[in-house]
Amino acid sequence: LLLCGDLLFAVRNGGVLTCLEAASGALRFQERLAARGPYYASPVASSDALYLASERGELSVLAAAKELRLLSTRDLGEKIYATPALARGRIFVRSAEHLWAFAERR
Repeated sequence: LLLCGDLLFAVRNGGVLTCLEAASGALRFQERLAARGPYYASPVASSDALYLASERGELSVLAAAKELRLLSTRDLGEKIYATPALARGRIFVRSAEHLWAFAERR
């Protein structure tokens, strides 16, 4: 589970993302992501985005919003079990063979 502002997000195996209003528990959406398969890594969030890493090696970036909106996706081609880390404007992802760092282009 991940609390982001007034929304609660949960991802389960198979790539199903659920969004609930934290205060009331009202369902905002429950949809299957394009990146399917097991999710062992916990989701993480910045102020406006969610980062989800599937075991298959797909990193998805979604808007932290009441509607499902995919911002970006990248297939790293290696299994991911570790939770991504956010620091200094970057996201760090440890896959089976590499440590990846991504940042927004300026």
